[in-house]
Amino acid sequence: MTTAIEVRGLRKDFPVRDKGILGPRTLKSAVDGLDLDIPRGRVTGLLGLNGAGKTTTIKILATLLRPSAGTVRVDGLDAVADARAVRRRINLIAGGERMVYSRMTGRENLWYFGQLYDVPRAELRRRTGELLELVGLSDAADTMVERYSRGMTQRLTIARGLVNRPDYLLLDEPTLGLDAPIARDLRRVVADLAAHDGTGVLLTSHYLAEVEELCGHVYVISAGRHLAQGSPAELKAATGSHRTVRLTVTDPSERTRAVADAFGATREPLPDGGELITLRHPDDMAGPLTAAVVGAGGSVGGLEIAEASLEDAILTLAESGVAGLVSPEDAGPTGSRAAGEQNGSASGAASDGQEAGSGRCPAEAAGTPAEAAGTPAGTAGPSDGPAGSRRATVGAKGGSR
Repeated sequence: MTTAIEVRGLRKDFPVRDKGILGPRTLKSAVDGLDLDIPRGRVTGLLGLNGAGKTTTIKILATLLRPSAGTVRVDGLDAVADARAVRRRINLIAGGERMVYSRMTGRENLWYFGQLYDVPRAELRRRTGELLELVGLSDAADTMVERYSRGMTQRLTIARGLVNRPDYLLLDEPTLGLDAPIARDLRRVVADLAAHDGTGVLLTSHYLAEVEELCGHVYVISAGRHLAQGSPAELKAATGSHRTVRLTVTDPSERTRAVADAFGATREPLPDGGELITLRHPDDMAGPLTAAVVGAGGSVGGLEIAEASLEDAILTLAESGVAGLVSPEDAGPTGSRAAGEQNGSASGAASDGQEAGSGRCPAEAAGTPAEAAGTPAGTAGPSDGPAGSRRATVGAKGGSR
């Protein structure tokens, strides 16, 4: 039996009206022929611009949406036919979602969701205390969630996602709204889960520094289709993402300017009479450029080197539409995308696509925390279960955390 989540030829279509509410319906693909492998013991990234299909993909993997075509297998179990068994192996943490009950305390939420997963009572009691301490909510454990701040609610959502010690953890913008210390602690927990507990993790994140820190392998998608895959370093190298060298020359001369021009660098005069030389290049050119400027009689007042950015690589891939980059040691089946094609995603469109095993629309299917937690079909939850719909997600606009 394969111990991984295997996605093959995944497609999700939504009917939309292009010309107002009275216009004819057409099918738009939010996910179109996607192949993914999420093995145990690795953090795998799923990146793309807004509307790329990331959240739709995660909801299909979480059994909250039924795919229009293709297969999702979790340790060999079909995510549609064997949805109940799959839900016991996975959990979902989504930033910006209301995935806990406001009319219960933090402790009661964890106890409730733990019981849904059949966690033994003694273990659940211990686990609840550990998770509340992990997310910094021990002092607010017996406070109603409706009195929590947004950051506190998100921290409780993280604890809820770990309550059953899942084999596979699906993270959709998990650090959204978190303070830096809590976000850092979550990254440490996620890394430990993969490295020491053998948990398979799928991560989408607005913070690309987070992706670089955690992910050993990244898939890049656009309009629901595969563009590229590989390690963050491989993606940056393959797309020609450049290092940036900024050299401050305190006494510029015609000779130093000639050197800058020969390297293909730009020159910018500074208020103090100096000059800033900026060079972007895929190789490390800081040494050769500095040596050449000094050799030309220039004095260096400062040197700054900025490494190639994963954000640049993602934007380059999305804008060029170049498909087919594959990590050499992890090649696998991929989808394709015609260069420059701009289909647009229907991820945020209203639809009547069905959740696996139900006749409800996606907004309803994704709305109740019990179902987001993987509750077996038919399990009743508290009466205050929210029914909010998913906001559009972002994943390629980067920044540090």
